[in-house]
Amino acid sequence: MNDHSRRWAPRLIRVLLFLALALAPAAASLAAWVEEPTEIAGLPPDVCQPGALTPSAVEPEELKPSYSSSVLRILEPSAGELVVGLRAILNYFDSRSSGYKELQRLPLFKIPIASADICPYHDVAVVHPLRGFEGATPEQLTVVKTLGEDVFMHYTLAGGAASLTGRKFAVISNDLATVMAPDEPIAEGCSIALCISPSDPFFNIALEGVIDPSFVYSSAAPAPEPPDQEPDPVPGLTPIYPRYFESELPSGLCVARDVSYPRSPDEACLRRDAEQIVTRTDGGYLALDEIVVDNIFRAAPELDRRRTMLLPVMTGHVTHSRQTGLFLIDPSILPGASTLYGKTAGEIRPVKAVNAKGEDAVHYRLATKMTDLSDGRFAITRREDGRPPFLQQDDELKEGRRYYLLFAIKDNGPYDACDARLLLADPCFVTAVRPEAVDHDDSGGCSAAQAPSALLLALVPLAALLRGRRAPPEENQSSSNF
Repeated sequence: MNDHSRRWAPRLIRVLLFLALALAPAAASLAAWVEEPTEIAGLPPDVCQPGALTPSAVEPEELKPSYSSSVLRILEPSAGELVVGLRAILNYFDSRSSGYKELQRLPLFKIPIASADICPYHDVAVVHPLRGFEGATPEQLTVVKTLGEDVFMHYTLAGGAASLTGRKFAVISNDLATVMAPDEPIAEGCSIALCISPSDPFFNIALEGVIDPSFVYSSAAPAPEPPDQEPDPVPGLTPIYPRYFESELPSGLCVARDVSYPRSPDEACLRRDAEQIVTRTDGGYLALDEIVVDNIFRAAPELDRRRTMLLPVMTGHVTHSRQTGLFLIDPSILPGASTLYGKTAGEIRPVKAVNAKGEDAVHYRLATKMTDLSDGRFAITRREDGRPPFLQQDDELKEGRRYYLLFAIKDNGPYDACDARLLLADPCFVTAVRPEAVDHDDSGGCSAAQAPSALLLALVPLAALLRGRRAPPEENQSSSNF
């Protein structure tokens, strides 16, 4: 392909998408929301089915302040209802250089708390008729929540009725009661159920109740790969264990057992606040949502945003007699590891997100000897068995060398994100502080700067919007031998 063709190809794709979308509203507007309560069988007991309204207008004061302007800009009327506008949908596909086979713009639905009579901590499921997806399967559908002109989040497919909870969707058979299997063909008269938690800080944009602007599509068939071309292998994370005898560890410490890197929130056993702030990465493991990470950086200006490495969510078991577990991780294949080179151990700062509020995050503190290891402490070592010597405050992390991170987490302590007894879980990321922010008197400890939570949440969509507009630093996109 010559330079002229390369320049015009993206424009041609965008024009074709626009023409296809321009014809979509007439078909989509034939569907009407099920406004009466539904009776999907087998849902979890805390999921209610109140039915929903499809208003022709939404007032700014009905939305959370962080969404009042960005969401209203992407809505447009269609057959007396509101749907996601063409510009936002074009931006979605344009940013992914992809297209779709079938697309349906779902009318925005609204559930007032007063009429739904639901607890803010329960999930709500709303059903909408599907049009044009006959022959496709639920696993071939993608449901996109639109929060701005180029700010998007995805629903994930529920494996069955019992797993239809917040941020998930399911396809319902034409009896309006049975959740279809992921590989079951969709027939005429089937519907789609979207499930949202009213207390979800990101997925629910309503100030009170629930409001949802989304669209659903099935992907176009990908072009076949050349027969002689094979994808590059993607390295995976494998749990490793520090090698200590319990007799040589401080009292109450043990090596965490049955360590894993869960691939879904259901496997992670996270408490509700933590479950809502993690997402599955391209590497197949769970990590903190980038929006939450941005929120933490705003609350802690002493942290350096250019130096960021997301760690996988870790889980592991401890014992009754030793309830603080040691986790060892080799971050060498993780994106962003190279950004930490040149910093000293005292400047490295692992940060644990507790919930969506940046000011609630807690920081791990550096341990420079084994007796320092206790809840909320971490050590850096060059030994793959996790043993000393540990890096000292002023030891620099040098490019080309391999380092390992050792974390200490106590069961049901402030660094444990799981309520289950003797099971630990931790979603965190690693960054660095600017040299002037290092506190050498407290083994690297620091506290996050305080900021009003309402202001932080108000900035969430803007951060995601800006992140979509600018290219990330090149060094954050590569792995290293950290």
